[in-house]
Amino acid sequence: MSKYDFIGMGQKVWYDPFNDNNCRLMQVCTKVPEIIKNDTRISLIPVDSDAYEEELSCEYARADELKPYLNDFSKGYWCAVQNAVANGASDTTVSDMIKAAGFSYNECIYLMEDSDFQSDKLSDIVETTFPMTLGRLVDSLEFEPQFLMLELSNGDVIRGIVIDEHIDHKRDTFGRYIYDVRHSDDTDALATLENIVRVNRECTIAIDKPIEELENGEYLEIVDWSYESWEEAAENVLLEEVDLAATADIQTFISDYWENLETFERNIATFKQWIGQEIP
Repeated sequence: MSKYDFIGMGQKVWYDPFNDNNCRLMQVCTKVPEIIKNDTRISLIPVDSDAYEEELSCEYARADELKPYLNDFSKGYWCAVQNAVANGASDTTVSDMIKAAGFSYNECIYLMEDSDFQSDKLSDIVETTFPMTLGRLVDSLEFEPQFLMLELSNGDVIRGIVIDEHIDHKRDTFGRYIYDVRHSDDTDALATLENIVRVNRECTIAIDKPIEELENGEYLEIVDWSYESWEEAAENVLLEEVDLAATADIQTFISDYWENLETFERNIATFKQWIGQEIP
């Protein structure tokens, strides 16, 4: 799940364009993309029983200007969670209550924003209740990606975002495929790429496309590897994939247009447009 799972066609949302809690209740009126980012445009119509039909014109908002519409059950149950904390319930009990309600991590965050009673205590419990995800890491202010290039025993060469933390491999992945890297028993040399590594785990890597062998439960040996800053990864990808890259001002493009959370394929397409003067 991602922080924008509440945005879906027909769903009610609060629209807060100035981030001042002066919200308008709106309804999503068109299909939304599978992966929603902060700047994804969402089509909305107002939810107002007094509005005349001719006044119901479509409006557009960024995803990060929207907040979930919390129903009465969610608010009421969260009130019970808050009271449990206030009455001295253990962290385990409160965590079990949150899981029993079926709340996601992001729903808990929105509920704490809606009512900050016991939020200092609850925020710690929520953080330990839910596994870390790539989406949460990306949202942190300290996030600056490092990349890992791997040459694999099947002949493939891949690059992906390096993640030191243990994260959820299936939820809130930004469309990436998440695999673990194992180091050898005797040295720190990287040994294999696998779905899940529990012993001798070196790190996790988030890549653009699935690896068939790993999706089938197998593993691949790592033949060679190198770590790259995001700037180095961007430059190397463009030089490897675009014939005219060597004659272009790559550093200007990387500085102005490269998006770390886009796929390499999308960044390459944008670069080709840029060197063709299609981007102003």
